[in-house]
Amino acid sequence: MPNRELREGIRTSPTISELTDPAFRLYVLLLTAADDFGRFHADPRLVNSACFPFGGTSPASVSKSLSQLGQKGIIKVYEIDGREYMEIQQWKQRKRCNNSKYPDPKGFRNMTDTCPTSASQSPPEERGTRSEVRGTGGEECPTAKAFGLFWGVYPRREGRAKSLTSFGKALKAGVAPAVIIDKAKQYAAICAKDQVDRTKIKMPTTWLNGEHWQDEYKKGVSSTRPSIHKDAQDRDRMLERAIDKLELLEGAEAQACEA
Repeated sequence: MPNRELREGIRTSPTISELTDPAFRLYVLLLTAADDFGRFHADPRLVNSACFPFGGTSPASVSKSLSQLGQKGIIKVYEIDGREYMEIQQWKQRKRCNNSKYPDPKGFRNMTDTCPTSASQSPPEERGTRSEVRGTGGEECPTAKAFGLFWGVYPRREGRAKSLTSFGKALKAGVAPAVIIDKAKQYAAICAKDQVDRTKIKMPTTWLNGEHWQDEYKKGVSSTRPSIHKDAQDRDRMLERAIDKLELLEGAEAQACEA
C-alpha cells in the first residue's frame, strides 16, 4: 500500500470538525486502506478487521462511524451484486495504477443518500471545493443512524438498500427503533448459539418485512421455528434421565448388599 498524504486543510474543515472521534479516526485509517482510487469494502466487518487489526472496536461501532462519514459526504457507499463498497470523496492521492481493485460506482445506486434533503452537503474542505454527493446538510438523519445500529448487529448483511427501505417503513408504522435493534440482537444470538448456516439466516429484508421483531426469542430458540438442534437436545435429556435411574438402581443395590 503506498504512502498517503494528510493535507493541512483537514484541521480547518468544518465538516471534519463535526465528526465524532471514532468517525475521524476511521476516516484517517480508511485513507491508508483504500486503493489508489479511494475505494474499499463497506462491509463493517471487513472495515473493522482491516482498520483495527488489534481490536479495540466492533463492526457495530464501525457501522455507526461509516454512516456518519456517509451523511457528511466524506464517503459514498454503493452496492453491486449484493456487496457493499465505498468511495472516498475528494480523493487527491497519487495514483500508481490505472485500474481500481474495486468496482466503479457509476451507474449503481448510491446508498449514502438515506434521508431526504433539499440542499447539497459540503464535503471535507481540504481544497475549498464542493462535493456532488448529497447529504443531510446538518445532523445525521435519525433513520440512518438507527439503521446503522441495526445493520451492525444483524447476523446477515445483504441487500442493504432494500433493507433500509423496509427499516424506514417499520419506523413510519410506529415501531420504535430500539425494539427492532434489540430483537435483531436476540436473533443474532440465536443464530450464533445454534451455529445456523449463513444461507439459512433470514435476509434482513425478509426479517423486517415479516415483522420478526414481534417474535419471542427465549433460551436460544425462536417461537416461530424449532431449534435446529432439538433432536440432539431431546437425546441429551433422555440420556440424563437414564443416568439418574442407573444411579438410583446402583444405590439401591448397594443398600441391599449392606443389609
